[in-house]
Amino acid sequence: MLAVITGDIVHSSRATAAALSRAHRRIEQVIADFSESSGCRGELYRGDALQILVPEKHLAPAICVALISALASEGLNITLSLAFAAAASAERVALSQGPAFELSGQGLEDTPRGGWSVHSSDEELTIRLGLATELIGFVLSKLTRKQAQILYYWLTHERCEQQQIAEAFGMTRQNVSLHWRKAGGPQLVRYLNQVERWLK
Repeated sequence: MLAVITGDIVHSSRATAAALSRAHRRIEQVIADFSESSGCRGELYRGDALQILVPEKHLAPAICVALISALASEGLNITLSLAFAAAASAERVALSQGPAFELSGQGLEDTPRGGWSVHSSDEELTIRLGLATELIGFVLSKLTRKQAQILYYWLTHERCEQQQIAEAFGMTRQNVSLHWRKAGGPQLVRYLNQVERWLK
């Protein structure tokens, strides 16, 4: 079983060329930041869409959170569909096939704009993750740019302590804590920890 993430940038037709270019760079950065730990490979297509294959499936939810926060830091939202199932990996992700790709693509069509959904060939897994993922996605769709920056830093720096984040951003620890709580940080930690245990 592998994980496949399919996504669309929300209202991309309204974004400037410069904003889309920044979004593309951020998506590519997410893939690069997680490629070593998760083995993920991904591609952008159609200018506003992406697909990422994640062999280390337990890390796929964290990659989704990273994508949401990376785009939010640019003032953009993204719709994501995450699927867990069998897949046949080709050299190019866009040419890969299998249930994981089909579920992820079909799931995106039914996901509310700016939302995040989970699909699986394992019905129990879908039930376990579905509602919690939708709720976390709803909270993350409301991130401010600063909250998004803090979440992304936390994810890509070994889920570090708030003091390290404060030093990196030149903020007080109290200010970081306020942004963290408003971004749903404590709930996100519990969600990721629980999901990663299930998926391992």
